[in-house]
Amino acid sequence: MPQKTPTPSQLEVINYPYASKTTVKVEAGPGSGKTYTLLLKVHDLVSRGIVEPDEVLILSLTNKAVDNIISNLLGVFHSLNQGRRTSQELDELVGRIGVYTIHGLANRVVVENEGLINIIEENGWRGLMKLLPQDFWKKYNGGGRRY
Repeated sequence: MPQKTPTPSQLEVINYPYASKTTVKVEAGPGSGKTYTLLLKVHDLVSRGIVEPDEVLILSLTNKAVDNIISNLLGVFHSLNQGRRTSQELDELVGRIGVYTIHGLANRVVVENEGLINIIEENGWRGLMKLLPQDFWKKYNGGGRRY
């Protein structure tokens, strides 16, 4: 991804103050630079030490999009480096940022929580329900009927 100067609206997103457990909604049309803005925001947060690379999660729908995001993320970090880190350090730093498809993330969760699968198989959904906080079920169930 070639280095470009962000537009005023992109800068507004990039410079929007970070607050834990909040969401910033960006509405823009195709080709407007949403992905580029996201990558610049990630670079800003990581390079200023506001978040650690392994605290960042980017989800996409296809493997091709994930590969594209990783490649462009590397490009952003390398182009904005200004000689502070070696190429290898940048590659390792970007490698710590989680970029997955939804299915890839689910697979990682299953692999990293091997015992969880046994609990679900042995106890069914009731076992899973005990592992998750009650707030989780209220959020997705709307407080209504239980299934």
